[in-house]
Amino acid sequence: MAQSKAVQKKEATEVAVLDTSMFEADADFNTGDLSSDDLALPFIDIIQATSSKHLKGIKGSVPGMMVNVVSSQTYPGDEGMIVVPCAYQRRFLEWVERGENSTVTGKKHAYPLNKWAPEDKDRPTTEKRDGDNFDWIPGQNHYVEETFYHYVLVLEEDGRHTPALFSMSRTQGKKSKKWNSMVASQVMQGKNGSFQPPRFAYTYNVVVVEESSDQNNWYGFDVKLHEQVKDPNVYAAAKAFANSIMQGEVIVRDSQDIDTSSDESDDVPF
Repeated sequence: MAQSKAVQKKEATEVAVLDTSMFEADADFNTGDLSSDDLALPFIDIIQATSSKHLKGIKGSVPGMMVNVVSSQTYPGDEGMIVVPCAYQRRFLEWVERGENSTVTGKKHAYPLNKWAPEDKDRPTTEKRDGDNFDWIPGQNHYVEETFYHYVLVLEEDGRHTPALFSMSRTQGKKSKKWNSMVASQVMQGKNGSFQPPRFAYTYNVVVVEESSDQNNWYGFDVKLHEQVKDPNVYAAAKAFANSIMQGEVIVRDSQDIDTSSDESDDVPF
């Protein structure tokens, strides 16, 4: 006997339904050749009044907001974001003067030519030049910039926790030291007495504040202690992210295109 139209419609509807459990079952499905080299760790930066055009074009963005430069998600600067710090690195990056051809390669470079850890012995000597605070390599239009990486998990309002990176230099170096000091000052009591908990034991509120010098005005970061991590899943994710960084599995792709300070390198001093 032929099926009724109602039964046929019901069966078609049942076939069309895609249950979430099907996605969960395939969560570990092969993703081809995808590796850390193919993924961009999002930078969290500040939209300045002089920010480059691609950041000014982000819908709803205004100077003083924080932005995830990969997803283009913005965050109000006065409220900021809640993050779990997972790891910290200090690096020295070699840049070519913004907008100029390298005196060594003859080309423009949006990415650093070299990166050194503090213990590396091959980092070149530098010199100051009149009119700026850059550390220039003698005889070149290359400069070396001390940079402070703070790897974090951003705790989103919808419950997600996403990895990201704060890259701080110049005037923001003071904020980096303040953050590290807050982390180092945390003490807990255990069965064997007091101890310093891991970096990812507490959350912090990162906000945006106005700053100025005699010549310039700009926006910078400020960091405040928030509270102890309460969610075991967040703690486990932060620990796993920290371990990945320590194992060298996380790739940082620095770029002058990510710098939201200005199209001209000396307009905003960081």
